[in-house]
Amino acid sequence: AVEREPLRATFRGHAVYGAPPPVASGASLLEGLQILDHYAPPPPGRYDRQADVLHHAIEAWKAREPASRIADPALWPVDAARHLSREHAAARFSRIDPRRAGALPALQAGEEPDGDDQGDLRIGRGTTAFVVADAAGNVVVVTQTLSTWGGSFYVSDGLGFLYNNHLRGYRTAAGGYGHLLPRMRSSSTALPTLVMDER
Repeated sequence: AVEREPLRATFRGHAVYGAPPPVASGASLLEGLQILDHYAPPPPGRYDRQADVLHHAIEAWKAREPASRIADPALWPVDAARHLSREHAAARFSRIDPRRAGALPALQAGEEPDGDDQGDLRIGRGTTAFVVADAAGNVVVVTQTLSTWGGSFYVSDGLGFLYNNHLRGYRTAAGGYGHLLPRMRSSSTALPTLVMDER
């Protein structure tokens, strides 16, 4: 295990901590939340009952910049800072049309679409998440995603958990940014996140 400082952003007056590189989804989530933070929903602000609130939540996710320059920082130069900038989030928010849905972002070179290529062979999503906190204020959040229903079908002796097979997902073409190399730490869509009131 490599201990890394989590990424931090703010949303609705709360601190949000997400997974740092090589996990790209941490920066992507924090960017989306900061984009959405520029929208002031009318009370009660519920996306399940107000179409405008749901529209802005969806469009904030579409407005995110692709996290294509995030990979194993031991092997690749990583640029996550712009995803965490409030100014960048404001500029991305200005692209949202409050009256109509925007287009889905185009895939970047070397990216593959989210989802699986196994059709009906995939059973479930294989994700487990939990949070543990103690009286001293220590908090641990864990998200394990197998990627497909059995992951890699491998369990280390004495550990009792399956390893994922996320390496099948993307960046498999040699020579591109973040392409798979021996001993690299792969990105993931697992998204362990903490939202904290730091007042």
